[in-house]
Amino acid sequence: MDVQTNNEVETVVLPNGETVVFYPSSHSYFVRDKKVPSITELIQSIYGNSYANVNPELLQRSAEYGTKVHKQIQDLIDMRLIGLDISDLLIDKSQETRNYFTYIEPIYKVNPLFTEKIVVLYDDNNEPVAAGRFDLACEVGENRQKAICDFKTTSAIHTQSVSAQLNLYKKAAEQSGYFTKGEITYLGAIHISGEQCKLKPIQIFGEGFFKKFIK
Repeated sequence: MDVQTNNEVETVVLPNGETVVFYPSSHSYFVRDKKVPSITELIQSIYGNSYANVNPELLQRSAEYGTKVHKQIQDLIDMRLIGLDISDLLIDKSQETRNYFTYIEPIYKVNPLFTEKIVVLYDDNNEPVAAGRFDLACEVGENRQKAICDFKTTSAIHTQSVSAQLNLYKKAAEQSGYFTKGEITYLGAIHISGEQCKLKPIQIFGEGFFKKFIK
């Protein structure tokens, strides 16, 4: 995968050869010179916005904190993947970040493979439907199941939207060439919020689930 970034645009060539252009300021994805919705927007178009009734200022603060935690974990995972010792770096990190490395990884036997990859979701005619970015590809458990996981720092998890999100990420990750079809056999929401610290398994849906999203 080839990635080119600057402050205004990120251009990514996926393993399947597709080029995606992402504009961080507007959180916009372009595939084949056309803007496509994010996977989150696609889900909201079907299920609605789970946070529509939440105070906007509270939502903004929560989102900013969640982004901070995600970035800390991503950076430390990436550093360790290239052979660096991160032990001393955990001291001044957030409680959620420390809990991930101290409890989530050893208890659930999470072995990270790579983080934060852009994916494209296609319809049956190979036309782009949406794009997004999953948090973590990893192996989970004694059997080292291939998995897509998402970090959740909110106090509660909205199971319907999280299940849709992870299932769409799974399909998109396979379509984009990161995994072969059916290779991902586990989906999980890594719930790290304050003292909450667990890996919640998410059901993998059959092909019929995608029909409501891929038209």
